[in-house]
Formats: sequence, structure tokens, C-alpha cells
Amino acid sequence: MLQNKLKEQLLSHISKVIVLFALGSIILFYNDFLMLMKAHVDKIISTKDMSELLVQLTLVSLLLILLAYIFHQKNKKSLTLKYGIYWDYNKNPHCPSCEKPVSKYDSFGMNSEKGYWCDSCRIQSNLADYTGKSVTPKEAVRSLSWWIF
Repeated sequence: MLQNKLKEQLLSHISKVIVLFALGSIILFYNDFLMLMKAHVDKIISTKDMSELLVQLTLVSLLLILLAYIFHQKNKKSLTLKYGIYWDYNKNPHCPSCEKPVSKYDSFGMNSEKGYWCDSCRIQSNLADYTGKSVTPKEAVRSLSWWIF
């Protein structure tokens, strides 16, 4: 299960890199590309061939953007484990056992330690970093990077 989550995160990172690369390439090099090509078009390639090449490059760029968007949409449905709790794309907490949304953050039961309560599993999940230090929901959500999702 953890391997699937890592795989989904990796696909998300790859898709974001593809989108950024495609958009950056289009934005940064489009005007320069057109000026250079126009200056050398008569020497190297006919206008008809140049038009076909530009259409093909545009289609490939759009295809890359579409693929990255599909990966991104698929990844929106996945959960990311951080601070002992799963988080969805909208940074909502989910139970680490059953992955269902948890209720409010509060003290439950005999102990005074705060945590999220899962109505399905009937367990309390506390927020803590990798060292075991307690983390508040506000701190956890603030530290969740857009890159994770």
C-alpha cells in the first residue's frame, strides 16, 4: 500500500515536471523560435514544411500537457501520509488505518492528548512529526507542500 502511494507521488511529480517543462518551453522559446526559423526558412526548409513542423510541435506539446493533466487528476484522488495521518488533495485529514475522513481534532477518551477521531475504526490518531513531537493541525496543513499532491 505504501509502495502504491510512493508510486502515485512519483507520477504526480513527473506530471508536474512535464507540464512545467512544456509550458516553459512554449512561453520562453516560441517567439525566438519563430524569428530564427523565419530568418532561415528560405535557406533550409520550405514554408509548407515549416508549417507542418510547427503544427507537429504544437500537437506534441499539447499531448504532453494533456498527459500531465491526466496524471494530475488521477493523483488528486490519492492520499499522502504525513504526521501519522493521510491527507487528500484538499489537505483534509484521513484515518491512517481505513483511509476514511476523520472527525474534528480534539481530546477524546481518558487522555488529554489531542488527535483526530475516526468514527469507522473508533481510534484516535495524533499528529506528530518524524521525531514524535506533537504538531497542530494548522502547522501540519501549513507545511503540506503543493508538490506532495
